[in-house]
Amino acid sequence: MNKKVVSIIVALSILALSIVLMLVFLLSANKGKDLPIGESLTIEVDDISLGKGESRHDFYKVNDENASVSFELNKDGIILIDKDKIEGLNAGEVVVTIYAEIENQTVSKNFNVKVYDENLHVSIIHIDNCFYIQEDNILIMEKEIAQFRIEVFDNLNQPINDLNYKII
Repeated sequence: MNKKVVSIIVALSILALSIVLMLVFLLSANKGKDLPIGESLTIEVDDISLGKGESRHDFYKVNDENASVSFELNKDGIILIDKDKIEGLNAGEVVVTIYAEIENQTVSKNFNVKVYDENLHVSIIHIDNCFYIQEDNILIMEKEIAQFRIEVFDNLNQPINDLNYKII
């Protein structure tokens, strides 16, 4: 092969490698911060149920950490929102609008928050492979897999169907 052809191939290889490295650097420097080009700003949030005095952190997600986030409530005095923390103040229901804004993009999403009085009571009905000690609010599973039904009632003995349960 001719020295001139080899020099051209080496130069093109170095140029291609430089472009690849530059792209990798640009993509990794931007990872997790700003929106990729062409991607829309989005909000992820679900309806929330809280007890009076209960709080929850990180209850929403915005796909750009640099977006400014604000909230609008249709009723005051039921919940308190401070940055990424929501707290139930008084029993009631409120519709919350969350806004996220960055540069020329603004998006919003509504979600419902129900705050229940602290006078909730639980009924766990035995179905299979478990039993419930009501005085201690303990559900004991006899095997790795158990089936049971949990019912939660408010202070007026009305069933609450939209609670988020965590079994530990």
